[in-house]
Amino acid sequence: METGVDLKIGYNIGRPSSNNILFSAPAPRGNWRWKDLSAYAYCGAGERYYLYNHILEGSMFNNRDDDLKVDIRPFVTELRAGVVLKYDRFYATYYAIFRTDEYRHQRKSPDFGGIGIGWTW
Repeated sequence: METGVDLKIGYNIGRPSSNNILFSAPAPRGNWRWKDLSAYAYCGAGERYYLYNHILEGSMFNNRDDDLKVDIRPFVTELRAGVVLKYDRFYATYYAIFRTDEYRHQRKSPDFGGIGIGWTW
């Protein structure tokens, strides 16, 4: 289960098209016009609750070895931020995701980020 909120600030953002903030709907087609250009920054936060994590805890139906058990944290907080530049159907984006640990004594940070260049149809 997950709940969260996102905020977009920028130029010619348009109406919300989906809950996927990284890849929004394209602008209408046509010749170069300022109305086809869109640029914005966004940030957001979310909270997830894991009742059961199959990846970390293994199969629910097999006998598990208690020596291999992972002490999971049921609540994981996520902070996200990025920038998007779009013209007509082309876009470029940079984003960063920061998460709290999913289990105790986690060695590596679950944070990640990326860049994307694409075209939508």
